[in-house]
Amino acid sequence: MVAALDNLGRMNPYAPLALGAAYRVRPQIVKLATGLLRLHMGEQQEIDSIVDMLAKQLGSHDYLVGRKEAKEIGLKVTDASLDLETSMWELYSEYERLMDMNTPYSPEAFLGQQQSNTGTFIRAAIESEVMTHIFRTVKQVTRVTIGPPVVPVPSPGHQELVIEEGWILRSQ
Repeated sequence: MVAALDNLGRMNPYAPLALGAAYRVRPQIVKLATGLLRLHMGEQQEIDSIVDMLAKQLGSHDYLVGRKEAKEIGLKVTDASLDLETSMWELYSEYERLMDMNTPYSPEAFLGQQQSNTGTFIRAAIESEVMTHIFRTVKQVTRVTIGPPVVPVPSPGHQELVIEEGWILRSQ
């Protein structure tokens, strides 16, 4: 094991640090998932089984779990009424518009024919009945040419400068 880590470190000096970070994240995920499930479930054995499936067996934190599979692994799932489901899709559509989720971000597309452009990007929202907070990034994107000694021949690129970023209260 030591020899393998040493060889890996010679191939990529950052690899051991990345492996260490990944190794430390798993117990943190298990602890967080256990705590969240404990708020809604009582049986520790059931909680442990669900956490084991989600944090260890699926292999990726971005694995999507649908309703049917969620029920199969023991999560409490309630099917929504038609009215509630319609309201949920309307809410999703509102967030989709607010965050422009159907437009993939590309610095080249954002700039168009301009050399530089400043834009505001809504990246998250938290709402209650009385207020809405949004996480907003304002950034300037500039077309640049990267040349020697960074790259062998001049190459086009983009520079992105975050001007402002943070949570703001959005008026209702």
